[in-house]
Order: sequence, then structure tokens, then C-alpha cells
Amino acid sequence: MMMMMMMMMMMMMMMMMMMMMMMMMMMMMMMMMMMMTMMKIEFPHFLVQHLITLWLAMLMEVSKFSLYHLHL
Repeated sequence: MMMMMMMMMMMMMMMMMMMMMMMMMMMMMMMMMMMMTMMKIEFPHFLVQHLITLWLAMLMEVSKFSLYHLHL
């Protein structure tokens, strides 16, 4: 019983941490975008797309990693 509770707590903590990381990444992205627009820096479209895809890939990796850890 205690073990189950501990596991649940761990899972919750992991999820929270993941959420926090995602939120922070989102915020950073937003800030970057805002800065770009403020400074009137014209970015080529493909670069922006590349950045977004990279970011998504990173998120996927993080989620995979955490899931792997949870399964252990």
C-alpha cells in the first residue's frame, strides 16, 4: 500500500516537472518571438519552422525519457 502511494507521488512529481518544463519552454519561445517582433528582425520562414520542429522534437524526447523512467 505504502509502495503504491510512493509510486503515485513520484509519477505526479514527474508529471508536474514535465509540465513546468513545457511551460518554461513555451514562455521562452514566446519571449523570443516577442523580441524578434520588437526588434523588427525579419526571420526567414523556414528558419522559424525549423526552430519549432526542433523544439517539438525536444519535447518528445523529454516525454519519452520520463515515460521510460516511470516504467522502470
